[in-house]
Amino acid sequence: MNRALTARDSTTRASLKSAFENLGYEVIPFKKTEEQVLHNVPKHVRLTVTASPAKGQDATVDLTVRLAGHGYSVAPHSSSPCTSSTTVSPTSASAATPRGTRPCPRRCCSRR
Repeated sequence: MNRALTARDSTTRASLKSAFENLGYEVIPFKKTEEQVLHNVPKHVRLTVTASPAKGQDATVDLTVRLAGHGYSVAPHSSSPCTSSTTVSPTSASAATPRGTRPCPRRCCSRR
């Protein structure tokens, strides 16, 4: 649905336009997530792959690496309940550094 911005102040309009143009998507590593992203999300859209307790950290890191391999700018996002010192295998953790991955932009990750 396309709606016109109704802010009258040009600075506010420019700020809102920039915010909406730079939105990213958050995805969860379900069985068909990779396929759906490839078919529906343009490469310029930033992605965050969010961990879930059911899938764990390895699925999050694995999907992050695969999407980065397809050319997306993508970051893994680990929620606190999913994080422990033994959750991510050393192999997956070292694989999460290909070109295209980026640090998680969320403040919650830096509060640890």
